[in-house]
Amino acid sequence: MNLTPGQTFHSLKVYVEESFKFRTPEQVYQFLKLLSNASSQNSFWTAKDGQSHLHELVKGNGIVRLADAIRFPKETNRPWSFQRGYIPIFTYLASDWVIKSTLNSDINALYGLVHNNFHIIGHTIEMKMRMFMAARSFREALQSCSGKQIFKVLFVTLFEYLTRFKEALVTNPGVRDFAERIVQWFDEWVAALTSKPPFQDECATYAEDQQEFIIENLRRDRDRVLRLIRRAQTVFVKNGAQISNQLLGNAAPGLVAALERNFDFDGPGELCESGPRHDNDHAEIELIRVAPTRDELLCEDEPYLPANFYEGPHFHDPTSIERLVDIQFRLLREELTSPIRLAVQLMIEDLKKLKSGATILSKILAANGGRYAAPATARESIMFSVFTNVSFQPLELTNRGISVGIEFDTPPGKARSDKPEARAEYWEQVSKKRLMQDGLVALLWKNHAGEVDIYVGTVASFGRDLVDCAKKAGGRDRVSIRVSLFDTKANIRIVQALQNRQENSDTRMLIEAPVFYEGIRPFLEALKREPESLPFAQYLRLQSKSELAQTIINPPFYSRDPRFSFELKDLFLPDAGVTSLRLNTRDPDSIANARTRLIQSSRLDPSQAEAMIDSLTQEVALIQGPPGTGKSYTGLELIRVLVKNEIAPVLLVAFTNHALDHMLTGILDAEITDRIIRLGSQSSIDERLSPYTLEKVEKENGESRLGYSGKSVYREMKILESRMKELMDNISSRKVPSIHIEQHISSAYPHHYGEFFQHVPGWIRTIAPKPSDVEEGWETVGESPNQDESIIDFWLKAGDFQFLETHRQKGGAAKVNSNISNSNKFNSLSGAGTNEGGSVAKGPDFLRNFMREHGLKNIPKISEANRLLDVLLKDPKVWRMSRKERTALHRARSTEAIGLTHTIQTQEFEDFRRAHEETAGHHKEITDQIKAEILSRSHIVGCTTTGAAKLVSLLSSMGPKVMIVEEAGQVLEAHILASLVGTVEHMVLIGDPLQLRPNINSYKLSTENPKTGKIYKFDQSLMERLSSGGFRMSQIDVQRRMRPEISSLIRNTLYPNLKDNDRVLSYPNVRGMHKNMFFVSHNHKEIDMIYDLVLHLIKQGSYNKPGNIVILAAYLGQIPKLRKKLQDVVTIVIDERDAELLEQQTMDQEETGTVQKVQLSKQVIIRTLDNFQGEEGEIIILSLVRNSGTSFNEETSNLEYIKGKAPIGFLRSLPMGDVADHAEKRFPAVIYVRP
Repeated sequence: MNLTPGQTFHSLKVYVEESFKFRTPEQVYQFLKLLSNASSQNSFWTAKDGQSHLHELVKGNGIVRLADAIRFPKETNRPWSFQRGYIPIFTYLASDWVIKSTLNSDINALYGLVHNNFHIIGHTIEMKMRMFMAARSFREALQSCSGKQIFKVLFVTLFEYLTRFKEALVTNPGVRDFAERIVQWFDEWVAALTSKPPFQDECATYAEDQQEFIIENLRRDRDRVLRLIRRAQTVFVKNGAQISNQLLGNAAPGLVAALERNFDFDGPGELCESGPRHDNDHAEIELIRVAPTRDELLCEDEPYLPANFYEGPHFHDPTSIERLVDIQFRLLREELTSPIRLAVQLMIEDLKKLKSGATILSKILAANGGRYAAPATARESIMFSVFTNVSFQPLELTNRGISVGIEFDTPPGKARSDKPEARAEYWEQVSKKRLMQDGLVALLWKNHAGEVDIYVGTVASFGRDLVDCAKKAGGRDRVSIRVSLFDTKANIRIVQALQNRQENSDTRMLIEAPVFYEGIRPFLEALKREPESLPFAQYLRLQSKSELAQTIINPPFYSRDPRFSFELKDLFLPDAGVTSLRLNTRDPDSIANARTRLIQSSRLDPSQAEAMIDSLTQEVALIQGPPGTGKSYTGLELIRVLVKNEIAPVLLVAFTNHALDHMLTGILDAEITDRIIRLGSQSSIDERLSPYTLEKVEKENGESRLGYSGKSVYREMKILESRMKELMDNISSRKVPSIHIEQHISSAYPHHYGEFFQHVPGWIRTIAPKPSDVEEGWETVGESPNQDESIIDFWLKAGDFQFLETHRQKGGAAKVNSNISNSNKFNSLSGAGTNEGGSVAKGPDFLRNFMREHGLKNIPKISEANRLLDVLLKDPKVWRMSRKERTALHRARSTEAIGLTHTIQTQEFEDFRRAHEETAGHHKEITDQIKAEILSRSHIVGCTTTGAAKLVSLLSSMGPKVMIVEEAGQVLEAHILASLVGTVEHMVLIGDPLQLRPNINSYKLSTENPKTGKIYKFDQSLMERLSSGGFRMSQIDVQRRMRPEISSLIRNTLYPNLKDNDRVLSYPNVRGMHKNMFFVSHNHKEIDMIYDLVLHLIKQGSYNKPGNIVILAAYLGQIPKLRKKLQDVVTIVIDERDAELLEQQTMDQEETGTVQKVQLSKQVIIRTLDNFQGEEGEIIILSLVRNSGTSFNEETSNLEYIKGKAPIGFLRSLPMGDVADHAEKRFPAVIYVRP
């Protein structure tokens, strides 16, 4: 009988007692039966309960009992049941609540039991399995079990173990043979199910299709384990003749020849003929640190960049998915590291030349900061910010980890305005583009010897912190940010700099890389995960066109279950009278019938219906749609089918926030479901979707037991952060704690230490401070500045001398100077110096009596000596030293003790940092698991590609079955691979590979590069690669956006099957124009003409709404000129991405605002071509400035895309002759349209 969580926890108490020990097999069985209650099959339990159970099992003695249960078969002579004593253990280890959990530290602890006890596990399982296979049955005396359960849990447990413990095959050499024997027994079991007589197993009684589905599922698990085992057996061949042959493979002769002529063939890391290029050069990408190291940044050897095509040379198996992941990882990382590497090397070169002549850096240093613009002839073009005269502020711990305050000169310009408001306004704008949180920076630190260290990190502070800093009194000259540095040694060096604080000749500068680190890092981290967890390897791996074109595309795995079929009735209008339409993806007749019915009478047009059926019957599907054909609408209807058929969660990924929000609001409008979660920062989300953010839903969710654990861990973090602050305060004050001085005296001057703590004169011990007043029964009232005064402090302040001086004064009463601690000294003085009459003695009489009581005949003298330090260091009689001598001796010992203090502070810093890092990681695991539980209950989870990569562990735990990618043609392949989690059984890419490609910064990696474009092709999307390689792609071919004159442009060049819907035939003519579309040839006054044209169109009265008129520029430099011309008459809206590019290239002398406030009724949008994806306007004015016919010859995607975005009018300006040369050959019917 299943138990509730409360009943289970209560029953487990006896087993987790410290003194408990298993005595009988039955006790083990009962313990494991209780453990088995934590299952998704138990209706009393929720996912929350399961995660709380996992956490408490690992943190308490439950994991100890589990280890005892694993070892029990070896320790007992009694009959023992494999199915009751072992299968429940592996069932739990292989359960979704364990393997999909984000509590990785807990899961690793569980699988550590497998690692540490594998010899016992392997021996026990092999012994029992031999018996079962010989008997052709898994039946035991009291219980029977099916092979589908046994092999499932064994394969999953093995895969998780090998994935989590990379050294498993080395530490436990028997794992390989064990896994192969399990595979062998599985194959025998499969064959025996259909033999005569069959294996005695319930699977043998299933229908053939159900049996095949189960076996296929198990084979998928089996194959993953085999690939891991076999990959581990692969040994990389050292570079030489052998590696050359291996790298070359079957490469295409032309490209291989180009590679041989122009590129280094040496492999990465140890595969390089001369050895690793630097300390971060490895053959295995999981060993590569994402952030570049100092050695890497200074290395002038070209990094290993593999060719991105099937025949290209590579050291991995050509048929493996690992090869594809390796290529995408290295190319994406080059996109990240290339700018910062080039920037650092340019800075280093200039630093070497500072004394020899003028350099770009010398001018920047003279101006106390500025922009470093490398000459066009210097390697690749690059521009970056340099901030000078860096100094440090205390380090601190926060939820984001350790960070240091970095102060630097304000850059030239408005940042140095005398007006705080002007400075604040400057940083308000600049912080959106520069020194953004998570932006990549590098600290260059040149010491007096000329050695330069580079420490890379990310900005940890917010933009508003810069604004607040600029408002302060010193904000004109200096501002500060917080930076999280990747290297621990950098933080320690900064701690030491804060400790010393002396002036030195070090030169310190901060440079900002022209790349957003956090926009790339998550993808790289995700790509480092186990490649075998990536689904759809048979389609995604690099392969020849003929092989890919012949690949059979299976239906989604979930749809292959014989009990499943799609219900498509929701694709019909209510009046169609369709009450049911089932689609069985395993039945060709069912597929053909559904296709016909959808084409005939559904809400979809014929091409959309074809795309729908293709998407539902292929586990990887591509839907191409020219502009205006309803790609997003088809995607929405696909989501409707999935939701109605309870296929959830669906992960919806889009390249931009705009496209994502458009799809999610469409889901709400179409009333498909309201169980959606929008991931991402609140600022980037459509207001209508605000109630559906993860943060909002999480607040509405009840607290769980796991949540309480998270709060406890959070408190631990805060305690560590507080202790770090105290440490930094001590470092800042430069005070040497008394305890450190005492430790130093104890080790270096034991003769002094004995006088202070073991041989203190009795009378001084009486008046000296005690550790605690409370211990002596006294209560201190009011302020007590000497409460924590040590014996050494008392000695240094000459408290003994003060006592003598006070009581030698004429008429002095028996009291103690206020500067001397008063704890318990009056007890000793209560009878000292009391005369026969009971009055207290005064002056010398008091002192004489006091000293006699302490065994002294005379009152000690106050020394006035002033001996040399060397004498003092050797003299043990510290209490006889004068004030001057005590001060001199203490100063010397304090100076010596500083080194000890610094060592202790540095160690404490590292201890706090390490403990906080571990605690913060644990806290993140708990909070991620709480979020994952919420996501798993939703129908749709929407995020951008960047958001998906940031939350890849969260998404893995959520377990999406379907992943739909919008704008897939504009998404890097690396981004999709990184976002594709192992639970996905169905992937649909929606987009158009003939439109814009993904944006990348590195021209070297771009397909447009004439030298390297065909080798790296990094900006080629997965959708483009698959479709161009022969993978089947559905095309939607009825457009509802453009008037025929415009659609004919792309129909005659790219989409010969494109049809016009009837609605576009009735578009009104553009008011005030003779033609609805025309080209203007001219060389001069283009901006003036656009200005006149915009005013003319606005005067027509029909184009005053935002988005009616859009000006697209082919060149970034055209935007500020257009803005300046138009800003006084219309609202100019500039995209943030274009504004950022303008800022980077300093084309805009004034700060580039994204919106200028004038009349909203006259709003005109200005964009570059590349940043207009996913948007549209009624009238498009395309400004090309100059053009050499590229759009009509080689690269058509950009121009085609823009034409597709203008439903009514398309106006294009270009220089004389360019179109004329091609008009007659390509577009005579369009260009020469008559009025």
